[in-house]
Amino acid sequence: NENPYEFEEMVYIPAGKAIIGSFNGEVDEAPQREVYVGGFYIDKYEVTNAQYKRFVDATGRKSPENVVNPEYTIWKNGTYPEELAYHPVVNVTWYDARDYCNWVGKRLPTAIEWEKAARGPYGNIYPWGNEYFEGYANLYIKGVSYEKRQTVPVGTFTKSKSFYGIFDLAGNVWEWTDSSSSKDTSKNGNKKIVKGGGWGFNGNKYTARSSYNLYFTPDYTSNCLGFRCAK
Repeated sequence: NENPYEFEEMVYIPAGKAIIGSFNGEVDEAPQREVYVGGFYIDKYEVTNAQYKRFVDATGRKSPENVVNPEYTIWKNGTYPEELAYHPVVNVTWYDARDYCNWVGKRLPTAIEWEKAARGPYGNIYPWGNEYFEGYANLYIKGVSYEKRQTVPVGTFTKSKSFYGIFDLAGNVWEWTDSSSSKDTSKNGNKKIVKGGGWGFNGNKYTARSSYNLYFTPDYTSNCLGFRCAK
């Protein structure tokens, strides 16, 4: 009964100043600074398997797969398990994410846009505020084995909601942005900035901070990595 158009809603982030970065994080987060960001729209939810399947079916795009760890590939025979319809799509490269966003008339958010959407007008450390609360987002929980953790349907963790009403900007899956790292280059070209913390690897109090950055080559895939679009 799934509706592939479910969770299409976007939220408008008004133009104005944004607090970006941190003095209390990694070197690449410093300094904390105020920047002007033009107005933009961003998806209220991470892109789901049901949404991504429309793209695969219409374009003949290869379905998402985990190249490094094939056992973590979720889609089989061009589709996903039915119960994962509204879970975020994972195992997508940066190219997949970019092309999906273009296909629906959108684009990937820049890292600064993403961070403004997450931190709100006051520069919160986390989407919900400045204090970390375990259970507010789908992140690593100490003592729970990897096998027992997984993505959840988008928007499940209602307390993860940001000032602007956007879900899962901390937790569920890490998210590709359109921004390239200034410090990491490789034979695959500039690495792309990934944000938001995820259910699996490195998803914790420190990495769920909205200023935190991870970097992956554009062809990288993981079952903890997805995306949302902007325009």
